[in-house]
Amino acid sequence: CWKHGHCRLVCKDDEDHVLRCENRKRCCVPSRYVTIQPMTIHGILGWTTPTVPTTVRKRKKNRQRG
Repeated sequence: CWKHGHCRLVCKDDEDHVLRCENRKRCCVPSRYVTIQPMTIHGILGWTTPTVPTTVRKRKKNRQRG
């Protein structure tokens, strides 16, 4: 595991997940060793980032009285 981290199913609060170990668990490394956001060689994929749903307000029709 990278930087003497530990292979765990779930990382501790003060650890960050960097890559996968050979046993398919997460390589958990203390946060102080991770200075930038990890990314793949292809970059961050757009469909993996969560999006905030936006609501579209319907316009009220102007009714003429008379």
